[in-house]
Amino acid sequence: MHSFEVESELPAKASEVLAWLSRPRAFERLLPPWWDAEVVQRYGKPSTGGTLEVQLGSKRRTTPLKFSFRDYNPDLGFSTVIENADRGSWELAISCLSSEGERCRLVERFSWESRRRHSHSPESFLFREGHLKRWAAYRHDRIRLDFEKRELLDLRRPLRIAVSGASGLIGRELCLLLECAGHEVLKLVRDETGENTANIHWDPASGRIDRDGLDGLDAVVHLAGENISTGRWTRAKKEAILQSRSKGTALLADAIARLKRPPRVLLSASAVHYYGVDGRGPVDESAGPGEGFLASVCREWEKAARGCEEVGVRLVHPRLGVVVSGHGGMLKRLLLPFSLGLGGPVGHGRQMLSWISLDDLLKCFCDLIGNESYEGPVNAVSPNAVSNKQFARMLGRVLGRPAALPLPAAFVKLAFGEMGKELLLNGVTVVPGVLRSKNFRFRFAELTHALRFELGRVQSGS
Repeated sequence: MHSFEVESELPAKASEVLAWLSRPRAFERLLPPWWDAEVVQRYGKPSTGGTLEVQLGSKRRTTPLKFSFRDYNPDLGFSTVIENADRGSWELAISCLSSEGERCRLVERFSWESRRRHSHSPESFLFREGHLKRWAAYRHDRIRLDFEKRELLDLRRPLRIAVSGASGLIGRELCLLLECAGHEVLKLVRDETGENTANIHWDPASGRIDRDGLDGLDAVVHLAGENISTGRWTRAKKEAILQSRSKGTALLADAIARLKRPPRVLLSASAVHYYGVDGRGPVDESAGPGEGFLASVCREWEKAARGCEEVGVRLVHPRLGVVVSGHGGMLKRLLLPFSLGLGGPVGHGRQMLSWISLDDLLKCFCDLIGNESYEGPVNAVSPNAVSNKQFARMLGRVLGRPAALPLPAAFVKLAFGEMGKELLLNGVTVVPGVLRSKNFRFRFAELTHALRFELGRVQSGS
């Protein structure tokens, strides 16, 4: 039997932390990005002795895990038994101790044993102390960061918030964050056969939306849109990218404008591609639109949302930079080649990358919802843009691999066409002017810190 303890101080009362941990999707929120985990089944919640079934790894070879929650006490804590049928089990005992003021100490004790000790098996890493300590450190950081975010929202009562694009990278994590904080989340979905009656059904292609489901909400976060980074930009693909944003946004804004009780705020996502592909910079929200296909899409995207302003709904356009997350997006696609030492800059590598960590982006959304002084475009980017060459070097350093193999511009143009030219070979330096003016505090202002957190490579003292 092996064991260790992790302890940290959190900015909340013990009862609040235990309530957070007992919510149905809290453990899903605490699964680390580098596990590549998928929740396949969920029964109940920790406070009622529920279970959570998770698959780790790729589709070819997966590791099934079962989390069983036991001995819940709202004042003391609870335990979690995590099992793998072939490899063994371990127990996570959670206790929360009150301290002075609005702070408490969270103590977690990991105990485990392995039935097999094949060091080269893909599952064996789960029972190595170093890997468990990486997960423990991430858990405590995640809980602390999420409790910092909750102060940005009105906690006098749970909010009712609708989210479109809830199955995507950003939407999925935003829904988890809001639900763990105690808010009610309703998802805009196209499938009307689902069992979850709390969903709001819509079909932008046919112009149908359940308007009654939107009535009485506090906020709507609109993230839905065709993926711009998959496949070549054929004429049909470009039309799908444009229509999925302009038509869907107009449908939603028009429905909101017709409500008896419209939401106080609509966050309608946009992107830093608004500023074009001409390499200018640095630019803030006062800059006009640039040139290029995506710049024209962003113009139409933002324009389509204006209908809801007529009834006094506060409209905010978070213009998103490249989102850095181990759960998906660009970083996840680059992990394999960079881990093999095959990564490097694209083209000449001088094109700028305006980025934001997923954690800071979610914090930004909370601030945009809760702070009524935000209105109009808001650049959701880190204050420290990097060049493509700097990004490659930093990622290689975090992974402990060389990153010097360039991807020639000619190959990018041949393989990806217009998409490769706009997304990979061009860039604009975007600065968060509005966020700076509101004294928004970035947790991950430096790219290296964001990469280390998302990949579980946080160094001692960093």
